[in-house]
Amino acid sequence: MMTKLRGLAPTLAAVTLAVAAALAVAPALLASPVAAARVQSASNTERALIQPAGSAPRTQALSAPAVDSLVQAFHAAHRPVGLVVAVTTPAGDHIAAHGVPSLEKGAPPVDGASRFEAGSITKVFTALLLADMAARGEVSLDDPIGEYLPDDVAVPAFDGEPITLRHLAMHTSGLPRLPANLVPADMADPYAAYDEALLHDFLRDFEPTRAPGERYEYSNLGAGLLGHLLARRAGKPFDALVAERILEPLGMRDSYIAGEENDGTAGDDDARLATGYVGQNAVAWWHFGALPGAGALRSTATDLLRLLRAQLEPGASPLEAAIHLSRRNRAPVAENVSIALGWHVSALPDGTEMFWHNGITGGFRGFVGFAPAHDVGVVVLTNSAVPPQAVDQLAVQVALMVAGERSAEMP
Repeated sequence: MMTKLRGLAPTLAAVTLAVAAALAVAPALLASPVAAARVQSASNTERALIQPAGSAPRTQALSAPAVDSLVQAFHAAHRPVGLVVAVTTPAGDHIAAHGVPSLEKGAPPVDGASRFEAGSITKVFTALLLADMAARGEVSLDDPIGEYLPDDVAVPAFDGEPITLRHLAMHTSGLPRLPANLVPADMADPYAAYDEALLHDFLRDFEPTRAPGERYEYSNLGAGLLGHLLARRAGKPFDALVAERILEPLGMRDSYIAGEENDGTAGDDDARLATGYVGQNAVAWWHFGALPGAGALRSTATDLLRLLRAQLEPGASPLEAAIHLSRRNRAPVAENVSIALGWHVSALPDGTEMFWHNGITGGFRGFVGFAPAHDVGVVVLTNSAVPPQAVDQLAVQVALMVAGERSAEMP
């Protein structure tokens, strides 16, 4: 029987409803992006210029009060322990931060350098790693997964059609959301004991029910398997591979994958890592065993802005080829929603697109997204188990508000 677990990201239906709800308020936001009065509070609101590695100085000109108003309203409604919202535009970056990383006495306020579990946002990095390795000629997107598995692991196929690396990155492999043999030893840290032997055992026994590529079905297993295969191809642990190929080139020096070494607990002594909460109760950090590519990233709002700025300005990024490759591959998901390599892509009211991914672990929620036509990116991170749809909606509202400002400024 399939183990019942809360996934790393909300169901497609929940995400679609949340995005739709946010888009429903778009006309008002776009027409009057600064209409709401700024809410004065004693919370810590940080305004900072975040300088991406290697970029020229930028000035801050976006309407910070308008962003802060939305963030403060969210904080009042959901009372997260800590919340950081970050926005990037060509004019500059803005960070609004409320609360603390821990309820322990004396904890400093959260800010752009506070580290959170990113959950399924990790999948964007796993897919970007695939695109980078494909751009270098180390793999092909259409390589069958069997090329990177041990000889004694039977490769699932449907009517002889193999699952490929592309299928894993686009959630069209036909693999289930979770492996049937995932039976958590500790429900507070459900993936921790799922090792390589269990993963390979699942693949030996799995029988696909449809052809790969036939349709989208979100799969934590598929993304985790992709990371596992890329690490096997490179001959090094996934955490080290992501650091070398993605994090270091983007200047994301405050981010890391909770690694395969030390039973996946690398970083648990990290003083800047926030504690996750359900209500006022602290919960365990998550570890991912053989599936770190599904959700093991720990990152900061400042670092995730660097990812988004690279996506918005790929020509200035050392990962330009990988970024372009990851975004031009598409498969349908639902009306006005498609999937690229790792990124979901939703249509905005003006016909342009927003690339995004969200993430959930036991006590954390997150969202990253960017709208290329408007040159806007947004990050939301919280260390509280607030409704994930609310986080998605806040992120899209902020993005649309700033996009509306950007459109009004254009001649």
